[in-house]
Amino acid sequence: MELRISEEEMPGIDAILLPDMGTEVGRSKVSLRRDGGESIYVSLRCPDRSSLRASLGMLTRLLITVKRVYEEV
Repeated sequence: MELRISEEEMPGIDAILLPDMGTEVGRSKVSLRRDGGESIYVSLRCPDRSSLRASLGMLTRLLITVKRVYEEV
């Protein structure tokens, strides 16, 4: 699964996500790539639905937290 995040909506999100990227979380692998500076793609590679659900939950909670911080600052 791949998630596209607009750099315009969340500037600097790659620096926030980078520490968790390229690592294996449980049975899942999370990676990050940039597309011409306009978008950031977060890829999740999961062997089954359970690990995909857990990885999506982790990523969603992280993005919600980042969005709230952006709104407060």
